[in-house]
Amino acid sequence: MSNIILADDHLIVAQGIASILQPQHQILAIAKDGLELIELVKQHQPDLVITDISMPDMTGIAAIAALKRINKKMKIICLTMHDEQEYAESAIAAGAKGYVLKHEACGSLVEAVN
Repeated sequence: MSNIILADDHLIVAQGIASILQPQHQILAIAKDGLELIELVKQHQPDLVITDISMPDMTGIAAIAALKRINKKMKIICLTMHDEQEYAESAIAAGAKGYVLKHEACGSLVEAVN
């Protein structure tokens, strides 16, 4: 069982993701933007972060880079609607270990988390 923090500016999306993962993983918190994500990670020290890219105040990619400066070993997966290669490359370059598209999320996200 992994301890996970989710970040998505659409609460209904984050709650849906949580409901998919909760039978096998513990959701510690949900952040609405990258700034809140960083604070929640500092508080809870999760095993894994799942973050959207497009969020207010600080994007997921900027948050990934900041989190990797805090903890180089942190595991991070992007869950996004952006299927353009440049977004995936930026997320991986920032330190994400996985990149999952929201329209493929159910099976692909569970597989990526496991």
